Amino acid sequence: MGFTGYILRSDKNGKYYVGQTEDLESRLKEHNNGEEKSTKPWRPWKLMYEKLFATRSEAVQWERMVKGRKSRAFKEQLIQEYQSERSAVPSRSTGTGRGSSSRTKFGTGPGSGLVTK
Repeated sequence: MGFTGYILRSDKNGKYYVGQTEDLESRLKEHNNGEEKSTKPWRPWKLMYEKLFATRSEAVQWERMVKGRKSRAFKEQLIQEYQSERSAVPSRSTGTGRGSSSRTKFGTGPGSGLVTK
């Protein structure tokens, strides 16, 4: 089991959302189904960045660091580096590469993400 820090991008207006979760696939569905008040108006969302952590504490620390930067350019730099690394690694033929779908859901609750222009 692990935790994931993530960055989403709104297809509607290009805003970014930063969060962390224990079950990334379920959390992304929540965002795109309108179950999260802070992201509902800007659906649909696309996963742009993900980073795995061993503990929730590490994931929260990463989330706070990214939010603390308050910089669209910083998020875009993380995304660009992440996508460059992903394109350099051969894709796996099994699964999404994001961990097991049997992980328990961890709700991040209100105020857990950041929407920036």
